[in-house]
Amino acid sequence: MPRPSQLKSKIDTIEERFAIGEIDNEIYKKFKTKYESEEKKLESNLFSSTISSSNFQIAIDNALKTPSNLSKLWASGDLPQKKKIQNLVFPSGIGYDKLKSKVQTKRVNSVFSAIPLLSKDLGSMQKVVVSYKCF
Repeated sequence: MPRPSQLKSKIDTIEERFAIGEIDNEIYKKFKTKYESEEKKLESNLFSSTISSSNFQIAIDNALKTPSNLSKLWASGDLPQKKKIQNLVFPSGIGYDKLKSKVQTKRVNSVFSAIPLLSKDLGSMQKVVVSYKCF
């Protein structure tokens, strides 16, 4: 099913083609009705979504807990669990450079790549708070 923006574009196109005389009234009405019907279906699907806010909140809470428990999940996990964690953190996989004897990754999941940056900022904020309390 097309996206709402695609349907709007199609409606605009047939209106323009009708206005400049490329299509007749019968074809214009047929396709405009079709595209508007599809648009209404998309809107009704959007409003009758089966995702409840409580389920959504539970999913967000679980997603936020996963990074903080990653080391525990890795340590207690079996091989399939460790593969899932590895694919979660490194979606493009992990490579090994024999010449440099280093592990390489092409991409880190953006959730996990932000952790060192946030930790660094948190550390500098804690230093400011500690120095403020000393005065």
